[in-house]
Amino acid sequence: MIEHTPWVGSAYEQGLDGQKIAIVGYSHWLSDGEPDSPNVTIDVISRVVSGEYDDIAFFRLVREYFGNDDASEFWKKVMFMNFVPEAIGTGDDRYESASGPDQIRGQQRFLKLMKEHSPDKILVFTTKGWTQLPRLREESPPGKAKPLGAEFPAMSWGTYEGDLRPMMAFGLRHSQFARGEMMRRAVRFIMDMAPVEI
Repeated sequence: MIEHTPWVGSAYEQGLDGQKIAIVGYSHWLSDGEPDSPNVTIDVISRVVSGEYDDIAFFRLVREYFGNDDASEFWKKVMFMNFVPEAIGTGDDRYESASGPDQIRGQQRFLKLMKEHSPDKILVFTTKGWTQLPRLREESPPGKAKPLGAEFPAMSWGTYEGDLRPMMAFGLRHSQFARGEMMRRAVRFIMDMAPVEI
């Protein structure tokens, strides 16, 4: 089985505003006949950075939510991965959900990579992916994450266990279905939040 290697920028440890940031999408899809490989995520972000893929709205909008105009500068400071460990299919399959086994693999991989890279904040730009991630520490009963605030409807957050302190995770809207101005305010609000202590 294929498992995509995440993109970890060369300045990830320096981060954005001194914070290590992980950005999570849902899945990659491939062109007809294009083979899947472990390097798909790294190849895609490398092409975003070079400008070859500057027309992919998801990556451009996420960068803009952070107030950054320079793709190379932004992506070298963050980590990026998709929840689904391998390609979901072709363009016709882009809106599909992962199978049960792939959801389990995605959850295990997510926890492994978060433990390995210890981000301060995890921003999940997919409602579908947010609902499929492993349970947050605050979820009792399951599915009851903390609302981000009245100003940000349908966005929520919680934490995962980290080595030194909890990793804060935020469920945001996919850029395709969100108002840019609200997303920019939500990201600024998140970046300004103080870390959660154990």
